[in-house]
Amino acid sequence: MNHFLFTYLDAYQMQLIPQQDGTNQDLIQFFHLSKRKATQYNLPNQYKAKQLITIVFPLENHMFLSTKDSVSIVYEDEILLVANKPPFLLVHDDGNHTDSLQDRVNAYLYNCGWPHKAQACHRIDFETSGLVLFCKNPFFQGMLDHLFMSSNIQKQYRCLVKGSFPSHIKKADFSIGRNRHTNAMIVNPHGKEAHTLFHVVQATQTLSFLHVTLLTGRKHQIRVHCAYLSHPILNDPIYGQKEDDQGLMLQNYQMKCVHPLTQEHLMFSLPIESRFEQAWYKRVHTHATKQPNILDLNKLEKESF
Repeated sequence: MNHFLFTYLDAYQMQLIPQQDGTNQDLIQFFHLSKRKATQYNLPNQYKAKQLITIVFPLENHMFLSTKDSVSIVYEDEILLVANKPPFLLVHDDGNHTDSLQDRVNAYLYNCGWPHKAQACHRIDFETSGLVLFCKNPFFQGMLDHLFMSSNIQKQYRCLVKGSFPSHIKKADFSIGRNRHTNAMIVNPHGKEAHTLFHVVQATQTLSFLHVTLLTGRKHQIRVHCAYLSHPILNDPIYGQKEDDQGLMLQNYQMKCVHPLTQEHLMFSLPIESRFEQAWYKRVHTHATKQPNILDLNKLEKESF
């Protein structure tokens, strides 16, 4: 429950009205500000209920990288932005690539006149596609980081896995750790706990279409759990086998969260990518002895619920 009424919000300042007396420590705790970041804002030492408080957002010196590559924006408000990442694109610049989703988002915001640098709140793999949440203003970064740390943001994925995935497998609870000999992750009883939910949309002898929900956020979690269950994700170059150049068949298609300021329940979703349809038709229908009655993954998805 919010203890503040937010009366104004733009790129340069925010006005809020507290519902009870408090101190700057209450503001720091509510917005999940670090000690260093709290010193950058003119927070009052003490305040009274119904007192109007203005918080000014200082502008940071930073360089915007220009890019001609477009970015698909799914949702945007004063502090949040959700982008649709294509496969074969990094979320953050790793120093070895000249392009990233974050660069594209910031170029878009710069061209819109937005004065702050956006920061991605989480990552998805290079070959994975789908939704990525950004914070548009550094002041609110702590609030969004807290949402992820407290598992208050739910992410659901679509994936195509090899073979007939058993419908009775609803959950994987295998801890995950780093393989000391490679850059891959492995199931390890001494690793960090990892929990994944599975829903089988359609299973055939050659390929299965799954919905997967992450309850924890370990590196490569879905890929590791699927491979450990002997059904690696199609085109997984690390935990399975690369079969063509269409990329890893894994899409973060839905995210749910509560807006940190308005407390509004938000849900963002994406349609199935055409590359999923193409992979399904290529591997299922060309090997089927009898043509299935349903040829559309969208219909399969809707009829599975």
